Amino acid sequence: MLSKNAIVSLWNVPRRLTVGSQQTIESVERHLMDGNVEYAAKRASGRLQPLELLPVRSGTGDAYKQHCLQEGQREGQFKLIALQYQADCPFPFAEFRTDLTTHSVD
Repeated sequence: MLSKNAIVSLWNVPRRLTVGSQQTIESVERHLMDGNVEYAAKRASGRLQPLELLPVRSGTGDAYKQHCLQEGQREGQFKLIALQYQADCPFPFAEFRTDLTTHSVD
């Protein structure tokens, strides 16, 4: 289970990187900080917890979309949310995980 402050996302990780590896986590964290001053400030102050990357099965994005459509979202208006607090996401991502351990950047 993720912490209540966790952010969930669906990204395709390049083959040269392994989801959950320290190198991948640090790379994503640097990218987020470089592209978003607010993200960097919140991480520095501790208002955002360390990033966690959790691998999910192939097809999870499609399952997430179908879930959203079943909940009433119009297909023509569907957009995949890049980052979202877990508490705001009713989709059961834990059921699609392919690992049992997590790694984080402190």
